[in-house]
Amino acid sequence: MPVDSEIIAAMDADADGAALAAMVRKAVELSGRSDLRFVMQEPFGFKDWNDQLRVKPVFFPAAPTPFLSPD
Repeated sequence: MPVDSEIIAAMDADADGAALAAMVRKAVELSGRSDLRFVMQEPFGFKDWNDQLRVKPVFFPAAPTPFLSPD
C-alpha cells in the first residue's frame, strides 16, 4: 500500500455494515502504519448502496454526432 493511502470502508448503513467497518478500522490500526487514513462512508438516506444507486439518476454526456450528408 502506498504511503499516505486512504482506506475507505463503504459499508451498508446498518448494524452489520458498522461492525464490518469497525473490523476494517481495527485492521488499519493494527497495521502499525501511522500514515494510513481510515474513512467510513455510508449511503445517505438509504440502508444499502445499491438502493441509493438505483434511485440516483445517471447522466451520460452526449457523444458528438457526425454530420451526415443527405447523399
